[in-house]
Amino acid sequence: MIDVLGKQFRLDKIIFSILFLMSTGVICLNLVYALAFGTDLVNMNMGIDVALIIYSGFNLFKRQD
Repeated sequence: MIDVLGKQFRLDKIIFSILFLMSTGVICLNLVYALAFGTDLVNMNMGIDVALIIYSGFNLFKRQD
C-alpha cells in the first residue's frame, strides 16, 4: 500500500493504471501517424501495444476474491 495525498492505493493497481493509459496513448499516436503519413497501421509496435492493453486491462479490472 502506498499513501498518496492521504489515501492508500495498492502498488499493482497504480502500475496497471499507468500501463493501460500509456498503451491507449501509444495506440492513438500510431493511428494518427498512420493517417498522417499513409503508413501501414498493423505493425509490431501496434501489436505490442494491443497485448499490453489487454494484459493491463485484465489485471486492472479483475475481481479480487
